[in-house]
Amino acid sequence: MRIGMMVRHCLLGVALAACTRTDGRAVMDDSTFVAAMARLHVIDRKYQLSDAARDSLRRGVLQEQGLTVDELERQARHYASNPTRASAIWAEISKRALTLTGDTTTSDGRAGAQEAQTR
Repeated sequence: MRIGMMVRHCLLGVALAACTRTDGRAVMDDSTFVAAMARLHVIDRKYQLSDAARDSLRRGVLQEQGLTVDELERQARHYASNPTRASAIWAEISKRALTLTGDTTTSDGRAGAQEAQTR
């Protein structure tokens, strides 16, 4: 459940980045952040799943990417220092999530496509 709340906060943080200014440093490259956040966003929108199942899928995405919730939050704060870039990142996350919507789970139950992983 905590992961779900943190994912929502990360999504909100990126969406609202244009309204805040921080000097956070990048934790990961853009493609890693976009890939992870898009997959997490798709999982979050799978309302037919139980909270426990969604939480498990979220943990799997983070583990596959080698990321923590704290790292995602720090990266979102990093984007807040540049609203134009934050907007572009959010647009890319939304675009990637739409492409994943057609095939959000692989045969072994993990979420999202694997080719976008960079970390």
